Parts: sequence; C-alpha cells; structure tokens
Amino acid sequence: MKNIFIIISLTFSNLFVAQKLSDSYNYIYAAEVFLKNKQYNKALLCFEKSFENKLTDNPDFLLDAAFCAFELGEDKKASVLLEKSILFYRTPLEYLKTHDKLKKYISNKNYLRVIKDYENLYAKSFSNIHNIQNYFEIEELKTHDQFVRNLDQYHSGSKNQQYLDFKENVTDKTDSINAARLIEISKSLGYQKNSWLILWHHRLSFKQNDPFWNFFKPLLEKEIAVGNVEPSFFTPFEDVVTSVFDKKQKYGTQKPYQFYPIEDINKIDFYRSQVGLPPLYYEYFIYGETLPENYTLTYKEFEQKIMEKIKM
Repeated sequence: MKNIFIIISLTFSNLFVAQKLSDSYNYIYAAEVFLKNKQYNKALLCFEKSFENKLTDNPDFLLDAAFCAFELGEDKKASVLLEKSILFYRTPLEYLKTHDKLKKYISNKNYLRVIKDYENLYAKSFSNIHNIQNYFEIEELKTHDQFVRNLDQYHSGSKNQQYLDFKENVTDKTDSINAARLIEISKSLGYQKNSWLILWHHRLSFKQNDPFWNFFKPLLEKEIAVGNVEPSFFTPFEDVVTSVFDKKQKYGTQKPYQFYPIEDINKIDFYRSQVGLPPLYYEYFIYGETLPENYTLTYKEFEQKIMEKIKM
C-alpha cells in the first residue's frame, strides 16, 4: 500500500512539473502577442508569469521581457532580466549590444551597468551548471562537429571529388564518435540540453531503426513526461524527415511553407496544440512567415486560442 501511494505521488508530481513547463510556454506565446501589439504592461506580466513557472530554453524571451520593462520605465527590472539572460544562458555580449529591440536603450545607465559587468556575470553563469565536466566535454564534441562541417574554411586546394569524399567520410566518422560518447554520458546523467546540436545532425535517421535514436527517443520521452523538456521537442526532427522523404510536414516547423508543404492544413493547429505549440498563425503574426494557401484561421480566432490558455 505504501509503495502504491509513493508511485501515485510521484506520478502526480511529474504531471505537475510537466504542466508548469506547458504553462510557461502558454504565457510566453501570449506575451509575444501582447508585445507585438505594443501592450507592454500585459506582455511583461505574462513574461513574468512564465518565468515563475519555469524558464524556457530560449534567452530571447528574457530579452523581450527586458525590452518591455524598459518601455514601461522599469529600468532596474529590465537590468535584472538582462543579467538573468547571461547567468542562465550565457547570452553573447555582441548579441546584447545589437539586439534589434534593445539597441535603442544601449545608452541607458542600467543597460550599461550590465554590459560593464558582463565578464563577471558570464563567469558566475557556470556555477548554475550541474556536472560541469561533462558539460565541457559535450562542448568539445560540438567543436569537433562544427570543425568538420567547416573544413572548407581551412582547405585552400581544389574542392574536387576526392576532397568531397574525404570531407563526407571524416564528417560521418566524427558524428559516429560523438554519438557513441554522448550516449555514454547520457546513460549516467540523462539528457544534456547543450547536446541538441549533436542530435540535430542525426535528424535524417530519426524515423529509422537507428541505435542512436533507439536510445535517445525513450530517454527524451521520459524527460518530456516529467517536464524537463518541452512536449514539442521532436516536432522539427519529424518535420524535417517527412519534408525530405515525403515532401510534406505535419507540424509546420520548417519554413518557408511554399517549399515545405503542410501535410493536412485542416488539422495543422490541432496537431500543434497536441504538443504545446501555438496555432500556425503565430508564425505569421510574430515572425512574418507567409501562411500556406487554404489556411483559414483569423486573427480574432487566433487571439482567442492564445488567451484561453492563460489566466490574467
């Protein structure tokens, strides 16, 4: 009886954490809509509610929240949000200086204080990393990954077939070595978020009987179930594979849509909602993507779908 109680308690605990991550993204989507409409007060409120639930994996949301705070004259709050983007994401200094929305505040004294303290904040950020030795090992794997994919920068000779074959072979070998080591690390530590790039470079075998994905799919499904990874994690992997091999995509993560057609335009928003993504209209409204033909959702309907997921 005691064991059953423990299992039930753990199950509800996991569901609660997973729901917090979903709620966090729902508030982010609402915040971005409010921000686009220049309703900075409501946008900042939604950003803050999102961050209270759980930080997402995208530092841009902290920067957008900082912009809202600056627009509202809450400069100190803005500087705290900028600091968090460095402490939790190690946002590059140059990106902070040239951020499209924030650059109008580059001379603000609170902004300048964060920029001046960047190196100190960046150094402190590593104290937020668990298993830092393995973190740096994965960063080294990513360095190898990028080196072989940028061999052209180091090769001054002819890019003949012999060179191209060599490049393909060394890339495949590097991917194989990286995959084996990443599996060993993940067996003991679980999924490491800084390893996403390595997973992405195995995307074309995502739907195959591949030992790499036979290991990582169940691992990531467990991470999704307990709220450590967003429910939409697999969608770009699935979409890129079906776009390449079936010439269509299910979730609309690959753009532009005229080159990557949608599998079922009538069900696209339902499929996206099942994995915590906003309606496809969001891609148009926030990022300016051209929507596919026959997509009929109106702005009013879109706004209603976004706002019904949050509590103001």
